[in-house]
Amino acid sequence: EVLFLSHGFGSGSRLWDSQMELSTKYRIIRWDMRGHANSDSPEQDLFYSKQHQIDDMRAVLDACGVKAAVFVGHSMGAYDNLLFAFAGSEYAAYVKALVLFATGPGFQKDEVGASSMEQAG
Repeated sequence: EVLFLSHGFGSGSRLWDSQMELSTKYRIIRWDMRGHANSDSPEQDLFYSKQHQIDDMRAVLDACGVKAAVFVGHSMGAYDNLLFAFAGSEYAAYVKALVLFATGPGFQKDEVGASSMEQAG
């Protein structure tokens, strides 16, 4: 069984250090998202789209020879795992299950996020 671990915004793969003890039972793949920790940080904003993000995820899985995994994500990583799972059948085929925590709807506009937070208030 493979666990694919995605960290949240401003974090990195070290977030998952405590889960590495599971590696005796599972193959664990943890990675640094573009612009985080040890990954490349392109200067141009256009390289930080959500499509780039899910394509990076697929590239990591392919480079590791993984055809399917349990996707575990925290915060933005969980949101990106959802995007990956629903991006189309070629992406969904990689997803055996989703484990998501401390995540939300991924607001694109400040006024939408503020409105939702007021309603939740």
